[in-house]
Amino acid sequence: MRPGILALLVLVSTSAAGCGIKSTAHLVAADRAVQRAEERGAAENALYEYTLAVRYLDKAREESAHARYGDAISLAREAEGYADKAVIVMQEKGLGTPTEAEAPAADVAPAPAPPAPPAPTAPAPTEAPTP
Repeated sequence: MRPGILALLVLVSTSAAGCGIKSTAHLVAADRAVQRAEERGAAENALYEYTLAVRYLDKAREESAHARYGDAISLAREAEGYADKAVIVMQEKGLGTPTEAEAPAADVAPAPAPPAPPAPTAPAPTEAPTP
């Protein structure tokens, strides 16, 4: 085999593997976004956006399985966007509070309250001399 053809094959196979890794990262991000939306109750309270997120994610997985990585990435981005939108819709309705895992961590204990200032002391009464 000629060196030029071998180099071309190596280049093509390396770039194809890179696309698979990139699409997997997008699929994972989209899957996490859909899970967050589901945990907050989007399946009941933001049905349209949640359903689109799930369907786009399913299709992204299908495209990735058929090595259509570019399509998989685009679909995974759409899925993540709709999952995020489901959370926003729920927040606008006053629903879907953050889970404990998403709530800000309280790593540091609050500072103790400063001590109360000392009470003012009145001068001791002196007895007036008796005449």
